[in-house]
Amino acid sequence: WITLDAYEADLMWVRFGQTVRVEVEAFPGRTFGGVVAFIDPVLDPKTRTVKVRVNVANKDYALKPGMFVRAVLAAMTAGNGRVLDTSLAGKWVSPMHPEIIKDAPGDCDVCGMKLVRAEDLGYVTSTDVGAPLVIPDTAALITGTRAVVYVASPTQVGGFEGRVVTLGPRADGHYIVEAGLEEGELVVVNGAFKVDSAVQLLARPSMMNPAADPTESRPVHSHADHTAATSLSVPEAFTKQLDAMLAAYYDVAGALGADSLTAAKKAVVNMEAVEANVDMTPLKGAAMSEWMAIRRQLKTELMGMRQAGDIATARVAFAKVSMIMIKSTSVFAPSHKPVRVTCSMALENVGASWLQKTDTVVNPFMGARMLSCGDVQKEAAHDHK
Repeated sequence: WITLDAYEADLMWVRFGQTVRVEVEAFPGRTFGGVVAFIDPVLDPKTRTVKVRVNVANKDYALKPGMFVRAVLAAMTAGNGRVLDTSLAGKWVSPMHPEIIKDAPGDCDVCGMKLVRAEDLGYVTSTDVGAPLVIPDTAALITGTRAVVYVASPTQVGGFEGRVVTLGPRADGHYIVEAGLEEGELVVVNGAFKVDSAVQLLARPSMMNPAADPTESRPVHSHADHTAATSLSVPEAFTKQLDAMLAAYYDVAGALGADSLTAAKKAVVNMEAVEANVDMTPLKGAAMSEWMAIRRQLKTELMGMRQAGDIATARVAFAKVSMIMIKSTSVFAPSHKPVRVTCSMALENVGASWLQKTDTVVNPFMGARMLSCGDVQKEAAHDHK
């Protein structure tokens, strides 16, 4: 048995009987195949995760109790976002050993229990609703709970229009788009940051400056005018955890400043571990909602950094991580006030901001080329409510 932790946002992907690919730190490059056999009906209120048990063949006893593993499960979705598995239509499955699948009723070869129809176990086997509309994750610019994509203008040759979209789940480098985008529209996949920067120079609504956007209903922290988002008071127990998150983030920034992708990825793994262990029990109401939104975005972008094939790609993902951390320190004031730095030359002159513990500039985007390039920004005082 392998026990996995699935976040609330992951649960829509998880179904009994799914195949799982497991990697173990003790055996780099080797993968183990398993099947989801049990999903805990109770959510852990501290980590906001659910335990998922996976049955894995371990004939050579390579897997040992207590080993740390990472797992990826494969899920197919229909247009309504529901997970489906057409291959199991009409099949009979063992409720205790889901790897036992037969074409007719009978008994489990392992435990002897009666087989159950796959449909009765909760499988979705119909694709009548059609395929989902998806975009590459590089196309979406996300800040707070707002997501923007840029599409080719239907009236201006070479022009682009910002579009506020509602994003669904993210998997395999893509987001499902639930609203705001029509099939057939041409979306900017790479370079959306650069387009957004050009839009800001024209003083038009953008991801960073949505003031004139009639579809935006809630205030968003603006990196363009350096105003601070409204901050929420939280218990000291949570503040200490935010301090630990910042410390891990500083390590990631330092590794990028040293031009080391390997060190950056190790720091990212540590930051993921710190994030996974955050106890959200002290948070209530609006504070809980805000942190859940921040955490969901942070998890996605950290994964992007960990999977980056080169340091340039990692730095693009780090720009998004930094935006999320800037927002988190605006909404939840940490024990120490981070220093925010902006470099207009970062990301091939697109520009980016990041946080530091001190005002000695160490540029994670430029590295040895221009390590001290950056302007320390002055922040407005927090407005607690």
